[in-house]
Amino acid sequence: MLVSGIVLNDRQGGALSLYNDLMDAFINYQYRLDNPFPGEGETWEVIINKFQCDPVFNKKVLSLVSGVMAIVSKHIQDRCR
Repeated sequence: MLVSGIVLNDRQGGALSLYNDLMDAFINYQYRLDNPFPGEGETWEVIINKFQCDPVFNKKVLSLVSGVMAIVSKHIQDRCR
């Protein structure tokens, strides 16, 4: 499986979980950077909608996640050798 430029195989099931956790965290992080004073009606669904509909916001998050995954994958591969 290819996720943000990182290839995950079946032995790396934990990597997919890490990827999903990073996606959620960085979506929230990037949204808070762009909107430091959120309104009362801003739910997680509103934040996800912005991620899905705003290409610049989407690319910022994917860039952060793929960068962290590349670093983590490198260190995991080094430890497995």
